[in-house]
Amino acid sequence: MCRRIPNASAGESNPTTRPLPPRPSLEYERKQAKALLRRLRAGDPDALTRAGVRHSSLGADLSLVDAQLVIAREYGFASWPRLVQYFGDVERQAMTRRSDRSRDREFYDDSVRSLIAQHRNHRAYAGRSLAASVPRFYGKSVADVFASSVNENDARLTVARQYGCASWEVLMDEADAELARRTDPWRRQQTSLTAARTAIKVGDLAALKIVVAEHPECLRPSEEEQREWQTVVDSALFAEQRGVAGAREITDWLASQGLDVSLTLNKQLCGRGDLKAENVRFLLARGADPNALEPNGISVLEHALLRYWNGQIVDLIARRATPKDALWTAAGLGDVDGVSRFLDRDGQPTAAAHRHRPDFAAIGGMMTMLSAPVADDVEVLAEAFIVAIVNDRVAVLDYMLDRGFPIDYLGWEMSFVSFAAGNQLLRVVECLVRRGADLDTRGRHPDASARDIARERFENAPTDPTARRILTVCDAGNPDQLLAESEARPAPEPMLFETLQLALELAGDDALRQGRACVSPENLLIGVLRTGHMDVMRWAGVDVERLRAEFGARVLPSNERLQDDTPLLDAAAEEVMRAATAIVRQRGGDVVTTLHVLRALSEADDAFFAELLNRCGADIAVLRARLMEYVT
Repeated sequence: MCRRIPNASAGESNPTTRPLPPRPSLEYERKQAKALLRRLRAGDPDALTRAGVRHSSLGADLSLVDAQLVIAREYGFASWPRLVQYFGDVERQAMTRRSDRSRDREFYDDSVRSLIAQHRNHRAYAGRSLAASVPRFYGKSVADVFASSVNENDARLTVARQYGCASWEVLMDEADAELARRTDPWRRQQTSLTAARTAIKVGDLAALKIVVAEHPECLRPSEEEQREWQTVVDSALFAEQRGVAGAREITDWLASQGLDVSLTLNKQLCGRGDLKAENVRFLLARGADPNALEPNGISVLEHALLRYWNGQIVDLIARRATPKDALWTAAGLGDVDGVSRFLDRDGQPTAAAHRHRPDFAAIGGMMTMLSAPVADDVEVLAEAFIVAIVNDRVAVLDYMLDRGFPIDYLGWEMSFVSFAAGNQLLRVVECLVRRGADLDTRGRHPDASARDIARERFENAPTDPTARRILTVCDAGNPDQLLAESEARPAPEPMLFETLQLALELAGDDALRQGRACVSPENLLIGVLRTGHMDVMRWAGVDVERLRAEFGARVLPSNERLQDDTPLLDAAAEEVMRAATAIVRQRGGDVVTTLHVLRALSEADDAFFAELLNRCGADIAVLRARLMEYVT
């Protein structure tokens, strides 16, 4: 017979919750719930106390549902279904290929502090992110989140989730791994993939077979290589698209070695934000499946709707795919009739519109915000509206505005007309202005109005007809007058790009290690190489192993420094920096980069660079020509 379960009032009135495991597993929690039920039925005192604290209405007839509720509430969730939903979000979003995880611990610590401040200031973005990440907030409204306090652990978990990680611990592990990868200038040169990709680029199957025979790990790409599209199959398909002779033979051979070409085709069809129509046509003709599902369960078409930002290219897939029946997909496809089926007679979303919503964080691309787990009607409409915007579906925008969607909605802290102006979506800007959007409303991302943004984009690209037209549509100024004012202003002194600033610090570190009081051009080269520009040396045909024999002990990871001070330059190094700045001025640029410095080094009178390249089997004239081609 079961013992009486203590009433919650006899225990802790406001029990604290326990943190989620670093890598949450729904299967593990299901097993824990079954184990807890067995212990409850056996009358285990600790289990009975746990249940009494979390579930005051428990009776003698215990079920798995009761045990699951206890487990969920111990983490802070309101119910077991909420826990299941949360764990599904985490798993789905962790599978996303994201390019925004290359940060260091200091960046993430700053993000935590910023999030706490944003919560204190009732910023909608922070409230939505916390509601999507912290178990005790999960499923609650943004207003409920603002009515509660948050602590550092809440903010850490939320920041981790914003970057696709299940926990702060996982995010820190990734940050450390990324730091090791980013700061080691030789790491990419040590991979066998470098040699494999070199063979693929010229369609040399025989050379590739030799590389693979010596380095079979080429056929077993890491998660990082898959995320960054650096597998041998990716390289072979890219070579096919460029028309490299022998590339198709290479791809077929890789397939014969057990690599899944179809999987890579589908992955590439999901897009990286820079796909063109010809790329999509190639992938479809080559066998990519427009109805395929990514490992996170999201379809290729759904990825295209949020990653391509080009409705015409999306249509190439949509004609061959069966879209999910959802408000946001209908909006993204420009299907006004489809959108209408999800709105009631008052223009509000039906229950069906709430059931299948976009997971921006799981799809990735240029919009990676965490969606509210439970959204109100306006939020659901806003999600569909933004998808229509990025796919240039003006007819849908007009229809939704006719049905009462608030054109100046600021729930995402930026007006939609400002978003469209910032992304130079001309037809959308014209539509929203025609419909009466407020061009002076300021949001937070950034703190600027549509007029401000239109003016800035025109000043940055005065010859771009789209920028000029949007400036005019937004009544943000006379383009000829703005151009005259811009030309009358003295050109600003070019700034040093942050990577170049780091290179100068590393050059000073090398000079210090060499016992020099000032930085020489040779130190400058070492500093540039330490920031990860080894690939540039390959442009000149450098034998990297010979270069490593020359300078390997000096080209250290960028985080290994004796001091952080920016050093003094000797006369020759100063002349190199002046020459690099002059190159930028000649081109009307405003930022000096490490590549400008490399070009200046290649053109300097000092013969050390030419002699070094010669010893490494290369020609400085080749490097100089490539740098002149690419550096503007």
